[in-house]
Amino acid sequence: MRGTRAAGAVDNESAQILVARPLHVGFTLNSDTPYLGSGLDLRKGGPLVIELPAVPLVGLLDDHYHRWLVDLGLPGRNGPRGGKVLLLPAGYEGELPPESEGYEVVRSDTWQVLCALRALPLSGDADAANRLLAVDDGRCGDGGGRCWGGSGRVGAARPRRRPVRTGQDRTGRFRRRVSFRRRGGGAGLTAPCLARASYRSGAMAGCQRRWMSRKSTRGRATPWQFGFRVARMAEPSFLTAVRESYDTVAADYVERVPPPAAMDPLSRAMLAGFAELVRTARLGPVADLGCGPGRVTAHLAGLGVSAFGVDLSPKMIGLARQAYPDLRFTEGSMTALETRDDELGGILAWYSTHHTPPQWLPAVFAEFHRTLAPGGYLLWGDYVGDERLQPTQGYGRPVSYESYLLPLNRMIGLLEQAGLVVTARLEQEPGGRANRPHACLLARKPEEP
Repeated sequence: MRGTRAAGAVDNESAQILVARPLHVGFTLNSDTPYLGSGLDLRKGGPLVIELPAVPLVGLLDDHYHRWLVDLGLPGRNGPRGGKVLLLPAGYEGELPPESEGYEVVRSDTWQVLCALRALPLSGDADAANRLLAVDDGRCGDGGGRCWGGSGRVGAARPRRRPVRTGQDRTGRFRRRVSFRRRGGGAGLTAPCLARASYRSGAMAGCQRRWMSRKSTRGRATPWQFGFRVARMAEPSFLTAVRESYDTVAADYVERVPPPAAMDPLSRAMLAGFAELVRTARLGPVADLGCGPGRVTAHLAGLGVSAFGVDLSPKMIGLARQAYPDLRFTEGSMTALETRDDELGGILAWYSTHHTPPQWLPAVFAEFHRTLAPGGYLLWGDYVGDERLQPTQGYGRPVSYESYLLPLNRMIGLLEQAGLVVTARLEQEPGGRANRPHACLLARKPEEP
């Protein structure tokens, strides 16, 4: 999927098309069949809906490790009728549409999913098949400018008429490859795995023969029109509850929660040690996840750390920007960080993960591991225990979030499962302003060998 992105396709928004021509590049690809490849990222929007119209398409969804998830189009459950596939990330426990709406529900164990499709050439008409996946100024449609899905920027990869000599092999003969020029939203090579969709299902052969028997005149537009659309489902309910609750209590939170200077000495010492480690390592900025009104982010900045804050609540982010205009604060979720791989020198999760249901924590900690640079540090601090809290009031206001307190050893196990190494721990009994046991963990992403 990196090659698809490098060619200009954007996960969840656009796809890459290889138009049918005799000079296809890719193992097992048919020269009379156009192929479409698209990367889907469940971290960005949670569950996704893939809608397919009633056209002669063959395809599948594979997870990140190319393990089969579901057949699409003719070999799929709905066959030539098209249909809707609801793709869910691991651990999703939100609401599902009723069975009467006809969704085929599929769960993926990985965040990234490959969608591969091919359009069948009816009666051998490759041009008509190309028009099923046509590109017009970067828009997906029927070749006449019609576009489905609105946001789909699709790029067609068209080979030049002559192959380009690129070098010699051991026998002295020229290797040949096909060069592509950009058109529309992107271009490039297609992944060899795209062709596997044709032979995934035993019912495929009969479906293909049935569709191939339909008449289609070469050079004339086929009556079948293709629209590939990816739509986002509603986010998990716990994120909505946390956002709405902290929007409600934002102003009262600032009044009632003391600043970092009023923390207990041991917690301040953990923050200071974390700041020194990331400052010395110089691996990148620190993300304060669940930053609230930005006080701890500013505290880290005062310790010489390049820090920025991320929070679900727009009201909290607004207060943080108002109080600390020189620092960067963005809305976002730790379940799907808008951060590149290996970009961060440190992550601070300071009393911000206890609203996350336990089944979602592996995905959250996997995001921590993904975004931390090798050798980067995580400082986690929160309440510990073994109970689920469902308050109706918080900071003097009505709230709908829940809190999940887990034993410290379980938190350590989850971090280690995500590939992080715990190097220090601090446990404290209730006392002072803390009416529950609380703890801090310092963890590190191993350096690459």
